[in-house]
Amino acid sequence: MHHLLLFVRQHANWFLFLLLQSICVLLIAYESAYHQTALLNTGMELSGRGLTVYRRAIGYLRLGEENRRLAAENSQLLNRLAQTAAQSDSVRSDTTQKQIYFYSAARVIQSMTASGNNYLMLDQGSLAGIEPRMGVIGPDGVVGIVRNVSPHFAAVYSLLHSKVTVSARIGHSGARGTVRWDGLSPQYVQLDEIPRQQRVLRGDTVFTSGLSRIFPDRIPVGIVESYQLPEGSNHYRIRVRLTTQYNRLDHVYVIRNLLRREMDTLMHQLIHDQ
Repeated sequence: MHHLLLFVRQHANWFLFLLLQSICVLLIAYESAYHQTALLNTGMELSGRGLTVYRRAIGYLRLGEENRRLAAENSQLLNRLAQTAAQSDSVRSDTTQKQIYFYSAARVIQSMTASGNNYLMLDQGSLAGIEPRMGVIGPDGVVGIVRNVSPHFAAVYSLLHSKVTVSARIGHSGARGTVRWDGLSPQYVQLDEIPRQQRVLRGDTVFTSGLSRIFPDRIPVGIVESYQLPEGSNHYRIRVRLTTQYNRLDHVYVIRNLLRREMDTLMHQLIHDQ
């Protein structure tokens, strides 16, 4: 209160000027129809500008809600496509219809790209059916793998993490290898284990291979930027530019493998039998 009184005292002349000026404007407007109209128009202009700013702000807020709605609709579309693919496979192979993957929409609320081990935080957790070891994709391709979950949130290891590897293949030749981050640029990963007998083309697309129980087949990973065959090596060293831009990620989709437990049980039995 003391600071407020001190401020008013220091600027008393300015406040007095504003008061007298306002009185003069009101008196002039009261005596003159022209000035009344001008004052009214000025007020309408200021009011209109204020409403424009307000509506733009509301529109921006509604845009976020619209994006969330579109993300939910996209996840439903992905699930319908998965069901359609399952039905198509069922017709061709005359076997029981099964949808393998289910997609759930989530939003990125925290993202890191400057560390040696980078992660994301999602606004959905175990209450939404999210579990560790689920794959995460975005509008442009692979994002990462769920590491930990709480009831309302999920922590995701991105592809820019030293513990994350993804089975992938080159689109043109179909040659399979492993994608991993070399810890350098957040825009690039390495594709290893591609034999020297395979043909590698710059600009070719790298997809998930479908061999993993985490990601479906043909999810984009990146584009072949460059490649080399080290002396004495039987495998290429391929640099892949990621299609996912982590600093722009907003909405993502978490992938549940509906048959993963059955697959895991079978693999454990196979390992135990050996």
